[in-house]
Amino acid sequence: MVQNEVITGTVEKLVYGGDGLLRVDGRVVFVPRCATGETVEARVVQVKKNFAKAELIRVTGTPSSDRVADDPTSETPGCVYAHLTEEAELREKEEQLRQFLRHLSVPKIGKDDKRLPHPPYPLLPSVAAPSSVNYRNKITLRVDIAEDGTKPVLGYMVEGTHTVVDMPTCPLACPAINDALAQFRTTEAFSQLRKGEQVAFRATEEDGVTILKYAPVKGYRKPGKPLIWDEETKQFVKMDELPWLWESIGESGFLTPADGFFQVNPAMGWKLVQTVTDWFSEDAERYSEILDLYCGVGVFGIACMRCGGERLYGVEESLSSVEAARENAKHWCGNSHFTCVSLGGARRLRSNWLHDPSRTTVIVDPPRGGLSANTVESLVAARPPRIFYVSCDPATLARDLQLFIDGGYRIKRAQLFNLFPRTARFETVVELRSHRWKLS
Repeated sequence: MVQNEVITGTVEKLVYGGDGLLRVDGRVVFVPRCATGETVEARVVQVKKNFAKAELIRVTGTPSSDRVADDPTSETPGCVYAHLTEEAELREKEEQLRQFLRHLSVPKIGKDDKRLPHPPYPLLPSVAAPSSVNYRNKITLRVDIAEDGTKPVLGYMVEGTHTVVDMPTCPLACPAINDALAQFRTTEAFSQLRKGEQVAFRATEEDGVTILKYAPVKGYRKPGKPLIWDEETKQFVKMDELPWLWESIGESGFLTPADGFFQVNPAMGWKLVQTVTDWFSEDAERYSEILDLYCGVGVFGIACMRCGGERLYGVEESLSSVEAARENAKHWCGNSHFTCVSLGGARRLRSNWLHDPSRTTVIVDPPRGGLSANTVESLVAARPPRIFYVSCDPATLARDLQLFIDGGYRIKRAQLFNLFPRTARFETVVELRSHRWKLS
């Protein structure tokens, strides 16, 4: 197989990321914009040692009934499921999650070191989003300069390239953001944008749309403190302290820093919180102590405190988020403590975080990279009876779950939430219970 070769094959499945997987002459080939079961013709664009990538030319047989002819997100970078129905997208994502979890195994304690499949557990029905468009209350756009050098290009970067697609409007963003984006593009500040900068638009019912500009960042470093849009001067200005915003979620609201993390799909974020609190409530009396790691502004921990929790300790590496969490706790619950610590290099859980480990429910909601090995080891050593793991990446979730299983935990249940319709991403909630594996 060589680059530019035209190949034909049948799509076996859609893998995480949205590409169709087919096999040609024994080699795995990934092709975007496919549907499971379709026979397609594609042109090879990249050849690696163990796989190849190709671009779709056409469907040679009967197109799948899962296809849709026209979708408002079809030209938006990252919307890998724009060609499928919402039902098919959810079904494919659920199967991808099953594939990741299917390989989990438990140690076999006996004469040999063979492993056994993880005992059956319920993968609960996936939760669909109420809308596949206009659901985001925050978007971050990248800046490039047009080829003729006359004007900036503001949009999304195509994955695997340095190409930025200009986005006068974003079909995933809420109407308020699209209105603000259109107005911003008419200002002098827009024409002064520099290559590599990022502009974030964030909408809340209480505060309207907040616009932030981040300086160019090289490599994988985190962006620094942003400038904020001043509506009076129509310019970005520097502030010693960025304002806090009021994020409404369900029947509650939380203060969050203007540049802080919060779920970008409020309707689905509320379903996520409801599920964690419902699961917590089932054993709230027995496991009423709460340790909330990567707690952000305290949403999960505070919500559980309002459902029968007795004591909450939250840990977060962002100082501004910790300060907001403390204010949120004053408003919504008592007996809560929040501390600013990076968990990446933590060798152990501090004793004051776990008042009574045997009565503690742990909630973890890490970034896409998942938990550090040290954090998993510390939790296994402390052995809290139950852990709620909220994940936005099934690959790192499966990796961490295997470590917990090896440390004596089992999966009680799991559920998928389609927080990011039309894109490859989704959220998963898993409940782990402490368990001593029986001798085989």
